[in-house]
Amino acid sequence: MENNKGKKGGLRLHNIQKQSQKNEPLITVITVVYNGEKYLEKTIQSVINQTYKNLEYIIIDGGSTDATIDIIKKYESQIDYWISEPDAGIYDAMNKGVLLARGEYIGIINADDWYELNTIEIIVNTIIKDDSLDILFGDRNIIKADNLRKLGVADLKKIKYRMSINHPTCFIKKNLYSEKMFDTNYKIAADYDLLLYFYIYKKNFFNTCEILTNVRLGGVSDASSQLTLKERFSIHIKYYSRCHAYFCLYRSKVKEIIKLVLKFLLPHKLFYKIKGYN
Repeated sequence: MENNKGKKGGLRLHNIQKQSQKNEPLITVITVVYNGEKYLEKTIQSVINQTYKNLEYIIIDGGSTDATIDIIKKYESQIDYWISEPDAGIYDAMNKGVLLARGEYIGIINADDWYELNTIEIIVNTIIKDDSLDILFGDRNIIKADNLRKLGVADLKKIKYRMSINHPTCFIKKNLYSEKMFDTNYKIAADYDLLLYFYIYKKNFFNTCEILTNVRLGGVSDASSQLTLKERFSIHIKYYSRCHAYFCLYRSKVKEIIKLVLKFLLPHKLFYKIKGYN
């Protein structure tokens, strides 16, 4: 496999620059990836085939050793900028993408997830009506490995307890990142830390109540539930109190125990039907 580290490309390198137009704000989409050959092409296609066209697409690769770069190059004429170099983890890569972004709002879609074809059109139609909105978000389809799926409904009111809105559905006003970026001290929960910070400091959230993203289970935040709980506990202490943190931890543990008991007692199909999968 060819050494791809330190490589870059895209329309910007050919002096093709995009900008906002009247009633057509530039939206930036960022994908971060490392050895993502299995699903990356579907992710890219979901971005470049959006019904809304004034978008900027940036891909940050962590120095992949599989066919990731070959897939990126296949679509290079529709990607504004990509780079392949080592990074300090997924949130370091996201921060790199944010610093490169020129759009008024930024969405980040993981390399194994994909947008609905009209996702960005929904976002733009909303912000044209109200440009005071800071963060727009929506619902998601949750996809299991066996292609069972369920609807993940966003609920901003519960964000003080858990990650109740899905980060890949979010589009965040670019200037908010000058106030706070992803904290790379967190390995799994920096997106929760970021959104909870904006919630506490009264940024203007808006729920589109539309399905925006399709999310495969098994990503970074699904890989280690114990680390997720540990980092979330630390975040709750930082923004609220130790008492609040223990309460949220207790809630999570109880839900986990109930889920394990039901999974043990119920037939496989019935268990997933109760959980909302079909």
